[in-house]
Amino acid sequence: MAAPRLLVIDDDAIICKIIAKIGEDAGFAVDTCLRSRDFQSKIREYTPNVMIIDMVIPHMDGIELLQWLEGEKCHAPVILISGYGDGYLDAGRTIGLARGVNIAATLKKPLDASDLKATLANLLAIEFMEAQAYHHAEGKLLPSYNKLPGEMLTGSSEMDADHLRLFQLIGDYHTAVANGCNLETVHEVLRELDAYAKLHFHREEAYMRDHGYPQAANHAQVHRLLCGKVEKLADAPRENWNSALEKEFMVFLWEWLYSHIMSMDKKYARWVAKRAAGASPP
Repeated sequence: MAAPRLLVIDDDAIICKIIAKIGEDAGFAVDTCLRSRDFQSKIREYTPNVMIIDMVIPHMDGIELLQWLEGEKCHAPVILISGYGDGYLDAGRTIGLARGVNIAATLKKPLDASDLKATLANLLAIEFMEAQAYHHAEGKLLPSYNKLPGEMLTGSSEMDADHLRLFQLIGDYHTAVANGCNLETVHEVLRELDAYAKLHFHREEAYMRDHGYPQAANHAQVHRLLCGKVEKLADAPRENWNSALEKEFMVFLWEWLYSHIMSMDKKYARWVAKRAAGASPP
């Protein structure tokens, strides 16, 4: 699987090395630059998925680079970093957003490794979901994203395979809506999604019960709520459907599945892992 690309510019080689290590650990292929002209060249040849820009560098500072990015129409998320106080970061965020640059986060130097890793992990998950949401018209997974990002894994290969399949089915729903398919086709995709979600939830709930997870009943209740919403939409009369409703529901599905995996599913995964290791789960 081709790793997403992280491009870093900082005139301190040691900081570049530290960021590169954190980025690689988070799942990125990383390239670093010490000079602004090198950064400008690599934007075009490297096509980064995420960028980290130091606000104070020689020859062309962070503000000037953000202005240049506007002209390049580069929409990759940008993390701004600076050791010169909040003023530089606030100015960078304000100017960048005003010029249409995708400012995803600002971080103070010296960098906190855990903060940077968490920020990159979140952007990696978002990159994954957006790629899935806008995959090609045949409805197949993009070759670069044929498995879940590491931070979305639960430790159960069966559960993780189910989650990936659910992302595929939501992608199929998006494709049907984006291609203007008739309502019967859209409803058919939703019914397939509903059926697979129920199968997955049944397996997941059995997995939690088998491991004695104390929050299994609450987890199952959340599953029921989602299934009810999907069923209701799949069975809705045709006159109640419109493109805005279809797109709104697609966004809901993406956000629900991502947040459910990252909060509730990862919570039971940590509980099972601690129990297997002989520690007392929380």
